[in-house]
Amino acid sequence: MTSAERAADLPHRPVHLLGAADSNRFGGSVDQWDDLSCMYSRDTAPRLWSRTGLRPADIDVACMYDCFTFTVMATFEDFGFCAKGEVGDYFRAGRATYGGDVVVKPARRPAVRGLHPRPEPPLRGRPATARGRRGPPGARRRDGAGHLRRRPLRRRPRLRDGGAVTTTQGESPAVRADPLSLPPQPVPDAVTAPFWAALAEGRLAMCRCGDCGLWLQPPLERCRLCAGPTRFADVVGTGTVYSFIVQHRATVPGYLDDLPYVVALVELDEQAGLRLPARIVGVDPAQVRCGLRVRAEFADLPGGDFTVAVFRPVDGL
Repeated sequence: MTSAERAADLPHRPVHLLGAADSNRFGGSVDQWDDLSCMYSRDTAPRLWSRTGLRPADIDVACMYDCFTFTVMATFEDFGFCAKGEVGDYFRAGRATYGGDVVVKPARRPAVRGLHPRPEPPLRGRPATARGRRGPPGARRRDGAGHLRRRPLRRRPRLRDGGAVTTTQGESPAVRADPLSLPPQPVPDAVTAPFWAALAEGRLAMCRCGDCGLWLQPPLERCRLCAGPTRFADVVGTGTVYSFIVQHRATVPGYLDDLPYVVALVELDEQAGLRLPARIVGVDPAQVRCGLRVRAEFADLPGGDFTVAVFRPVDGL
């Protein structure tokens, strides 16, 4: 990137940057977003259109980050190329490819049903050799191409098999004899240590910005909204079940005897979008529902010195 004056003297035709916009309101992990059908573009799009004076109808090619298919679709709607909920029909009608309204994610390979695959990466080193047309093996290669791929299959034991799992050094013989009896242990760092220290004292504390007061989960050293310093502050511990799953099969050690059990995202009362994952206890899993009012309790985590928060339904909250 350089100035327009210098770019005019370069051998290639310059591309001018008309405007830019950013947003860090979403931040954190996806479970903390206030609207899971939107992306960062919900906040950046109005700023970008305002700064450039352009509108979706003025755009010929739209390159959007595609870590997931949903990412492109949500971003496309947020920028106003189509109304909310209409992106599926928009793509199916071929309006997001060559010959349509806008080309999304241009690629060298042909589009399929209006959706473009990822661009092919450039070839590195010598050109690729057609499969099955290699010459005879050299002095440093064994007979038979692909011998390095013919390795014995090592099957990792799964929890449902009842087999052993790897344990860390220093564990007692009793732990090694029954590795499925204990859950994984937390590994606190400089950012999360205050959270675990508060739990050990019977308090539930969450990260909060010292300047603007925004609650942050997961915790950060600096506020994602104003970049102010953060600290941990106690919360009341009451909230609402935002989402949940009922675990019928074991995926981690330590809870085989508790099946089926509920893992939920609990939205705390201190702030909309402040959500903490935890188990729901003291209720039949079939009775758990979104919107259920709960209160935090504290339970020792077997196999170590840690305390964790669990939530129990409370009537009248």
